Amino acid sequence: GKRVELKISPKLAEFSAELVPIDEACKFFSVSSDTVLSGIPEDRPYVWTNAICSLDSRTTFLENLDSVKAVALAHIKNSGSLSDWRMLNVGWCMADAIINTGETARREPIQTYNPAFDDLIELRTKIKGKENKYPIHVILTNRGELPLKFQMFVDPEIKTIICTTRNGKENFLQNLSKEHNKTEQQFKDEHNTSVIVFEESGSESRVDLYKMLQYLKQHENVNYVDSAAGSAVFTQLIKLKLIDDIRITYSGLLIGGSA
Repeated sequence: GKRVELKISPKLAEFSAELVPIDEACKFFSVSSDTVLSGIPEDRPYVWTNAICSLDSRTTFLENLDSVKAVALAHIKNSGSLSDWRMLNVGWCMADAIINTGETARREPIQTYNPAFDDLIELRTKIKGKENKYPIHVILTNRGELPLKFQMFVDPEIKTIICTTRNGKENFLQNLSKEHNKTEQQFKDEHNTSVIVFEESGSESRVDLYKMLQYLKQHENVNYVDSAAGSAVFTQLIKLKLIDDIRITYSGLLIGGSA
């Protein structure tokens, strides 16, 4: 398939307030043929990753992340990190789909990628004209080990697509039948979730990221993807030249590690 050449065009943005004004946020996430060096892909969605970290490259005070509120340090009063949390939410607002992994979902079972600011929800639905209130949640899992307690399965407003291998789908459906006495169709109807196989050619153990992105573009009307899938998937996206934009926001804090 077509691969967009990886080109680097660094840009620096500064925000006027901790609660980033919506016009500045939109400019930060502006994507057009005029602002994107490599052009908008025709065969797949435009993919970005949005990372936040402190000056010493940490994202939380906690050694073990057990609360979504720890993301972006937003729970620390007067930390100056509301802007980081705000910009993560802007990414979710602008995206048609968010890519996550089974590992991340198991570690943070209550996590969803739904904009938490009312003005961003209004921006998404009324101004940007997105069909869904929330972006599609895409879970990558090679083995299909996904307990049904995940919040994204519980909330029927969240459309979820599980992208896996043939073995992963078989494992997931076996667990679904054994532990919950549900069929694939029942699960889809009750949880607004589909299970689809995207297997790499010659490999039965890994999801084909390019095929998955093509499917999202062609069948789910997904034009913009926010990848929150972690370093392993990010590395694969880089190698395959499937990442178009890397966005990083910094908190003006030095956190340090354990003593």
